[in-house]
Amino acid sequence: MKLLFVRSQLLGSKLIRWGLRESCSHFAVEFGDLGVVFESKLQGGAQIHKIEEFHRTHETVHTLAFTYPQDTDAVFQNMMKKFLGDRYDFYAFFFWCKCVLANRLFGTPIPKKNLWAKHGYNMCTELASGIEWIRLWAEATGTDLEMIGPEMLYFELLRTGNFTVLPIR
Repeated sequence: MKLLFVRSQLLGSKLIRWGLRESCSHFAVEFGDLGVVFESKLQGGAQIHKIEEFHRTHETVHTLAFTYPQDTDAVFQNMMKKFLGDRYDFYAFFFWCKCVLANRLFGTPIPKKNLWAKHGYNMCTELASGIEWIRLWAEATGTDLEMIGPEMLYFELLRTGNFTVLPIR
């Protein structure tokens, strides 16, 4: 299992990277043993793709793996049960965009909590909560996974010491 922090050439990806001043714009989880990637995106919400299909349209910027073994099947089943079929959280996304734009243009701090988030709807970084250790870390640190950018999530997880940086394939 790998945590993927990626970008694409789509306008939305470019705008997110510009707004956040980050090199990646999207988060997904790759289950290599199963040959699939789990993501949540604007068109279709939470969904599964074949690894090759996902990597055709996304450029990997960062990849992390846990430093200790994970029960990949259990994580995958948990993510399927928790997220599959959920819609993308457009309300949370628009609130997030509004805050990111205000930060970029006026230096307004980005709030810690997404006030427009809807239960049962998800943004890409929220999928990380399907991994129990990350969910517990987010709760313990007060990190709202609907307000953190993909690259900030990468650096925050790396700082915990529980992850290994993997080479980009």
